[in-house]
Amino acid sequence: MPGDITRRARARPREQDGVLSSDFRVHGTHGLRVADASVFPRIPGVFIVSAIYMIADKAADAILRG
Repeated sequence: MPGDITRRARARPREQDGVLSSDFRVHGTHGLRVADASVFPRIPGVFIVSAIYMIADKAADAILRG
């Protein structure tokens, strides 16, 4: 769907065409993480900003853990 901000960076294993690991690391890179709406498999409701804040918080925890 053109203009859709979701589904671009799937959090799946690389073997399943995933782009990110469960801790938001981009497969095949070093030190790069993605924490935005592209990690969602589909648009999570009408008010998407709450879901994006949740992803950002979870990513921050993953980054702080190492």
